[in-house]
Amino acid sequence: NEIFKLFNRSPLAKSIMSVPVEETDDQFINKMSLKVLGIKYEDLIIKFYSEGLLPKNFFELKENA
Repeated sequence: NEIFKLFNRSPLAKSIMSVPVEETDDQFINKMSLKVLGIKYEDLIIKFYSEGLLPKNFFELKENA
C-alpha cells in the first residue's frame, strides 16, 4: 500500500504491512486514529496532495464561515 510507504517509521504500520494480502479482510473498516498509526495529519495531506487526490489550490482554500 502506497500510503504506508510514507509512514515506514511506524511499528504499527510495519506490522500491518507484513500481513499477506490473502489474509486481509476487505470488508474491515479501520477505526484507529492517525495518532495510533503514527501518522501526522500534515503528512497525510501532503501525500494526498502529491498523489493528486486534493486540488492543486488546496493550501490556498479557506473554510467557509
